Amino acid sequence: MSVTSVSITVNQMVSSRTPAAIASSELVSNIHATLSALRGYLLTGNSQAKLDRRAMWKTMDAIVVSLMSCRSSLPAPKARTSGLKPRL
Repeated sequence: MSVTSVSITVNQMVSSRTPAAIASSELVSNIHATLSALRGYLLTGNSQAKLDRRAMWKTMDAIVVSLMSCRSSLPAPKARTSGLKPRL
């Protein structure tokens, strides 16, 4: 392998997989935050927690849209199981 081919591979991974990884990590973080806000609302009855949770869901909707847009730039997965079916 040459340095150029490694550089090309790294650039492809960074440009296609990193945005998806960041978006999915933000999505998980926001899911935890909404559950925390729900617990706060159930414990205290504070209506501000409901408003915070609604805002977080709107943010998560935007993250899902960006995650789906990242999906089109990812390379197709390799079929690793194609050879297993005849053996089963």
